[in-house]
Amino acid sequence: MAIIISASLYFTGCSDSDKADYYKGDLRIGVDENLKPLLEPAFQVFENNSNGRYKTQTIYLPESQLFDSFNQHKIATIVSLRKLKEFEKMQFKAQNLYPIETLFGADAVALIANIQYKDSCLSIAQVKDLFSEKNNNTPVVFDNNGSSNINFVIKELSPTKLTGQARALNSNEEVINYITNKTGGIGVIGTAWLSNLSVTEQANVMRKIKFIKIKSDSNRTNIICADPSQEHLIDSTYKLSRQMWVINRKQLGDAGSGFASFIAGEIGQRIILKAGLMPLYPPGREIIIKR
Repeated sequence: MAIIISASLYFTGCSDSDKADYYKGDLRIGVDENLKPLLEPAFQVFENNSNGRYKTQTIYLPESQLFDSFNQHKIATIVSLRKLKEFEKMQFKAQNLYPIETLFGADAVALIANIQYKDSCLSIAQVKDLFSEKNNNTPVVFDNNGSSNINFVIKELSPTKLTGQARALNSNEEVINYITNKTGGIGVIGTAWLSNLSVTEQANVMRKIKFIKIKSDSNRTNIICADPSQEHLIDSTYKLSRQMWVINRKQLGDAGSGFASFIAGEIGQRIILKAGLMPLYPPGREIIIKR
């Protein structure tokens, strides 16, 4: 997979040595369950960098429950696939609270189908029809009610009412199992969830299912069918992408802001890149020119 990498890179925030000063105290953090495979190893690296000074307590939740817990002050730091909405910001402002939102990369919402499914590339208009009441014969399955995947579809693809063919299961694993055994259905998953599978596990999954590609903008000279790969996230040809955020209700200097600084810093960004997602700051290569 071809990736354009710049020769130099400037990171915002602290250096790794500076960030060690943030690593004080335990971190209780809520995480969108679609990000679990990606962030579990990131939390482990973060803990190791703290030299045992604290531990992370992670709570994995569907998006709706995640923001309910954050807005009700049950969790002070969350990692999510959306920013705070304006009304949520206003509620915090009324309490004289100003949560800090740190962008650290992007993943994609992927449409998957059985390997025998006839269509392999759809326009955005066709994708919107798939989730609307116009669809009366193609089953569409999500991981669960209140997930970031179903919320993304409702917000970004704007169906006035979801198709009656839509149903929520209980997990991403169930979505994949359903599609494996259903030649005519479409599943909706996040690519971050697939990111930390081993090469063998990914190969086993992709023998049974395929990604539905999305046609690029019609105003491009060459229209392509883009899959939710890192390459097409970076060049913006895959249109169902979404941003990844750390949102911290406390002030700078606590463990939550330390993790935000870490995941948006060089080590964290390399974890995102290695997972096949889109880091906010793609790590560059240092080119040495001999004279």
